Amino acid sequence: MICDFVRGSFRPVKILLVYPRNPDSFWSFTHVLKLVSRKSAFPPLGLLTVAAMLPRHWSFRLVDLNVRPLADDDLRWADYVLLSGMIVHKASAREIAARCGAMVRASSSCATPAPPRSAARCARSCCTAVPA
Repeated sequence: MICDFVRGSFRPVKILLVYPRNPDSFWSFTHVLKLVSRKSAFPPLGLLTVAAMLPRHWSFRLVDLNVRPLADDDLRWADYVLLSGMIVHKASAREIAARCGAMVRASSSCATPAPPRSAARCARSCCTAVPA
């Protein structure tokens, strides 16, 4: 069982699942979705499958950037950030990784006894997995 040791007790890991924004194209159905009262044409099934394979006692939060924006509070909440996407999501995935990196740089200048675990892990997992 993987848990973080925080303040003398174990607690479940918090996982943020992020699906990047679809670029505006014919295949994203951006204009058609408004007509059928939908925000996204394709649910992030890959991320949901990954979540189903992880331990049930972990906490999960799913953010589909086609439905709502990614808040800084979401990134601060998470111990790990998992991205899923295709090559068409490259620009959006890079933006997410840059936000994670910015959080690490901003938090490293704080006068805290230990570096914030969520921002550091976010940057490691986001920045190394985005295609060049």
